[in-house]
Amino acid sequence: FGGVISGIKVDVKAQDGVSIDKITAGSDAYKDTVVTVDKAVSGTYSVEGVTLGSTQTELSIEKGSMTLNNPESGKFVAKGNDVAGVKLTDASSALVLAGSGEIGAIDAKASGNGSVTIGQLSDGGKVAIGAVGATNQVGTLTVNENVNLTANGAVKVGTLTVDHGVSLNAKGDITAEAFSFKGKTLNADGKTITVGGAGKKVEILGGDITAKSLTLATGHDSDVVIAGGANLDLGKLSAIKDKT
Repeated sequence: FGGVISGIKVDVKAQDGVSIDKITAGSDAYKDTVVTVDKAVSGTYSVEGVTLGSTQTELSIEKGSMTLNNPESGKFVAKGNDVAGVKLTDASSALVLAGSGEIGAIDAKASGNGSVTIGQLSDGGKVAIGAVGATNQVGTLTVNENVNLTANGAVKVGTLTVDHGVSLNAKGDITAEAFSFKGKTLNADGKTITVGGAGKKVEILGGDITAKSLTLATGHDSDVVIAGGANLDLGKLSAIKDKT
């Protein structure tokens, strides 16, 4: 039930599988509800997880945000029994993954679209994601405190922020223009990390980073800081000039 009684708006938990069209945007009443999505989503929603309808192969987020909260099934977005991904179709598109679970590839309709935030709960959670920005670079990826994150594909973003206590296991190459690392570990063994660019800031403030190579792109108004006892285990460290 959702409605108005004597001028007071009432939201009661809907049954799992309810269409997202039947719930109230902007409400926290559906954080424990898995919704069905049959078309691109606009508006602000906070739900447990998403099951894709027959016409959808990925969750398409238009203007607005989608927060997915610690799904009991372990799948933030599902298509049948499989994990599915997300397409960010607008600059304002936002995806938030709270708690533990897995999700498929996260991509942007156009380069620079959208933001992805991982971690909102105090324990951080254990999260697995597919490739990020494989077709078009995603705008921002923020990994909040204490998350244990596995990236099962390449990560290509405009801004990558990794907060305190984060363990990031990267199974693909990482490319970011702006880069802030305050995490515990970034294990990209056998993979490349390329960060920086003209007008961009790169800061590595502690933690352990392992990679085949770390390439710092420098240019006009760029800023690179490596401090805080950061431990870099690299096959190669190099700097290139970004002429843009």
